[in-house]
Amino acid sequence: MRFRAIADAVGTVTVFFSLTLAVPIIVGLIYHEPLLGLLKTFGLPALLSVVLGGVLKILGEGKSRDIRYREALATVSISWLLMSFIGALPYLLSGLMLTFTNAYFESMSGFTATGATVVEDLTAYPLSLLFWRSFTQWIGGMGVVVLSVAILTALLGGGRAGNLLMRGEVPGHTYTKIAPRVAETAKILWGIYALFTGVETLLLILLGMSPFDALTHSFTTLAGGGFSPRLGNIEYFYNYPHAPIIEVVLMVFMIAGSTNFVLHYRLIYKRDFQSYFKSSEFRVYMGILAIAIVAVMADLVAHTKLAPATALRHASFQVVSIMSTTGYNTVDFGLWPALAQFILFFLLFTGAMSGSTSGSIKLARYMIIFKSGKKSLYRLLHRRSHVTVRVGGEVISDDVIDSVGIFIVLYLFAFIAASLALTAMHMDFVSAISAVATCIGNVGPGLGVVGPASTFLTVPVPGRWVLVTVMWLGRLEIIPCLILFFPETYRR
Repeated sequence: MRFRAIADAVGTVTVFFSLTLAVPIIVGLIYHEPLLGLLKTFGLPALLSVVLGGVLKILGEGKSRDIRYREALATVSISWLLMSFIGALPYLLSGLMLTFTNAYFESMSGFTATGATVVEDLTAYPLSLLFWRSFTQWIGGMGVVVLSVAILTALLGGGRAGNLLMRGEVPGHTYTKIAPRVAETAKILWGIYALFTGVETLLLILLGMSPFDALTHSFTTLAGGGFSPRLGNIEYFYNYPHAPIIEVVLMVFMIAGSTNFVLHYRLIYKRDFQSYFKSSEFRVYMGILAIAIVAVMADLVAHTKLAPATALRHASFQVVSIMSTTGYNTVDFGLWPALAQFILFFLLFTGAMSGSTSGSIKLARYMIIFKSGKKSLYRLLHRRSHVTVRVGGEVISDDVIDSVGIFIVLYLFAFIAASLALTAMHMDFVSAISAVATCIGNVGPGLGVVGPASTFLTVPVPGRWVLVTVMWLGRLEIIPCLILFFPETYRR
């Protein structure tokens, strides 16, 4: 592996990333925040990003033009760590977070679109910093590397390098090109993402949200992030005149963000209105959502005093929020009956569709493993038979089946190891396993002391670094991260 190629590619991403820090400065000026304070909070990290990226590009000497697969994976992993470091600096420089641990935790949670937070009093934060907090999720939702590919493909080494970087960053077991050139694919994905963000923002403004609230919630909805600039999260809007419709709009766009963007492309560009229901993964997604909503609603009606309509409202929102890995909440579901909590905990391990902004394992992988299991059982009974595994009419190769199986094993191993680490720090069992499950799945709230009504400040400091690690692993789907720790990676 050539370190100069990695340095050049990471440097390109880092230089481009500096531009994002100009956006909260503009927001702060709109809301009459002091210019010097904004330059200190966001300008200094932007300057550091430019200088650091420039140095890396000088060291790289343009070697990323013929970047290789292992180098692309390493680029994605290192870029995510580096931009989380730079993104943490505004929290520290504002003086509102006193430790690097908390700042880095909040930043990594933002860029990985996790939504786990250590912020207790959001009202103490200026709007520029609250905007940055939500904006990091919007950037990370589709991926800053994908954005870099869309705009700076030539600097990243052309189409081949861009394709490798897309494969390393886009969530899912496969990466599907929807245009002949990878840069065009990235631009289409970001165009759809921005279009949905704009439409949602407009709808939320029409329903009574302020432009600031509408935009920041649109950022975190489409990204599957869940950071809200308001105390109480979405419960803050519960008494708004159009609160039920606001929740419906949020659910629609949570589902949109957690649906494979190739299906959105087919609708918008190809006018294929049946593309969604032609997708077996989408049908499974809708089916699990419906079953989970009905089950949670029934448990709430049976064991609480909620009316059926109210139970349906709460169950629908929380099930969609958790399965899409957004992590919004309208109520403290940590107080719900045991069955309802178990269903939500189970959904932490499912996720939504591949090729979306959602986290966790994702339904396509479960479908592949399920059908592979059926194939194995059938061959036990018919040893001479030749059976292929198909998902959505597409033949799944043995290599893909193996990679999916390896991913799920590694995912569960990371979950178990991190859970053991937190319990060793004297966290109670429910809080420990739900904290790890929600962070590695990039969801947000857990159960117990890390429930929706709490923050992750109750997790010991070493435990927060464990959770930072699993957020990173979960967002990049483990393999690009682990490749950094294999000696074979560094051999020519």
